[in-house]
Amino acid sequence: MDTSYKKSTLIVRDKRLVVGGGGEVNATLPSNTTHWSLGGCQAVHLSGPTLATFPALRTLHLHDTTVIHLGYDFFMQSNTPLQTLKLSNSSFSELEDFINIHAHKIQVITLDNMTMKGTFKLLIATQEGIIMDRIAITNSHIDALGEINISSRYVKEFVLANNIISNILTSAIVHDSSHTLIKDNTIDNLSFLAFDTTSENLTLTGNSIQNLALEGLVINNATTLIITNNSFHHIERFGLAWLRSKDQKGSMVFTHNHFYEHGNGSLIFYFNLYNKNLVVNSNTLHAASCNCSILRNMTESNDTVPIGFKMDIFHTFKSTSTCQDGMGKETSMTSLCHEDVKTGEWNIAFITIVSVTVFGIMLMFLVRYYYRGRYKKLIQDKDEDHEYMIGDWIDDAE
Repeated sequence: MDTSYKKSTLIVRDKRLVVGGGGEVNATLPSNTTHWSLGGCQAVHLSGPTLATFPALRTLHLHDTTVIHLGYDFFMQSNTPLQTLKLSNSSFSELEDFINIHAHKIQVITLDNMTMKGTFKLLIATQEGIIMDRIAITNSHIDALGEINISSRYVKEFVLANNIISNILTSAIVHDSSHTLIKDNTIDNLSFLAFDTTSENLTLTGNSIQNLALEGLVINNATTLIITNNSFHHIERFGLAWLRSKDQKGSMVFTHNHFYEHGNGSLIFYFNLYNKNLVVNSNTLHAASCNCSILRNMTESNDTVPIGFKMDIFHTFKSTSTCQDGMGKETSMTSLCHEDVKTGEWNIAFITIVSVTVFGIMLMFLVRYYYRGRYKKLIQDKDEDHEYMIGDWIDDAE
């Protein structure tokens, strides 16, 4: 059933629809409603046990509403048969706490083209044994994405795509999933442990992330990790360090990403990613002036990491990445690091030559000083002997 009241305020009470504030009932929905589309309103007020009054309701679509005023109890109807919930082209009045959805048979939740002011948090309680198929947040403007808490701790597919998000808060995404897609989002800040999840397959692609905090992206035991075509403007130390694959069987593809700041340790990965399934290719570092030290700094880590592992990280990126300077000139990191090596060799040679020269000069002066001292002493001894002989000759003459 499609219910639309353009430019009106709609109040939903049980099965009754009230337009405006006069209290007059404008429509009553039939009890056997299975699909309900409600929208085209200036504002809609939802509260009370409305969902529980429809024993056959399977789908609810709230759409094209300037402001949705959501009562805390509207979705807390555990006995509703609702399976699919979609909200689109609308905005919420500022939320003070979680949106509580206690729909025990819910399978799919989609939020599309929504405006969410303040912190958006979602608490989903399903019946024991019910596994959700999909949660998707797409094309939306979100001030702060807080915790999405699922009672089963698992959803088959989680999608976050084409959104503009100011902040993804700590523990926002902690549920497990079979597939996680984070695509084409603009994110100002990805907080510490914003993602802390076991996802069998993770795809992070086409995103622009201004700041990725320490351990902001923790993915455990993935079979497949795909990190492609992202722009990272700042990554804190170990921001990517906890992307972990399933033992040595997992794989990661890390290609065509762009890095605009080059913090120490920002390109450190978990050690078990370094297996035959790792693909690192065509990543670009952006800098006013390109040199090998940029990559060295990004792949340096603390002293507890084995030296061989540090070198693996550095050489993996050096052989496949480029650097683009402020003039747009792109140079391979292999070439830049080779020039650094040659420069280093020339520096060592120059220092060696200077050191040998200085040592030679000092040695020459020391030898000269030594022999000059010996010569003076020899002359002095000869003069003393000569004076002694003259003295003896005078004595004999007398």
